[in-house]
Amino acid sequence: MIKKKIFEYQHKYFIDSLKNNYGTLIYIHLKKSFEAQILNPFFVNNAYKTDKSVKNYWEKNFYLYKYKIIYSLIIYSICLYGLIKIFKKKISKIINFIILIFDLSYRHIGLGWME
Repeated sequence: MIKKKIFEYQHKYFIDSLKNNYGTLIYIHLKKSFEAQILNPFFVNNAYKTDKSVKNYWEKNFYLYKYKIIYSLIIYSICLYGLIKIFKKKISKIINFIILIFDLSYRHIGLGWME
């Protein structure tokens, strides 16, 4: 019973803080959405080799961000090339456009909070 009241209070406090700081909410959400778009080719390697009991363990692999960004740009360039090839074919452009909009919306809005 007490836990439920605490959770309700935390939820109410969170909702009130979102309403009062709408600009900050948009900024944080956009920042997290763009961070979520960076692909990590080193994820499995880092997950098994990183000792998470060490304080600030994430700083050890921070230098890899430049490689992650380059890798992401290459993958997204290949995807963009494929998308352009699909649109050059004159088969149901409207359906492809609708699928693209829903896909991008899901990735940016839905997955932005997962980072």
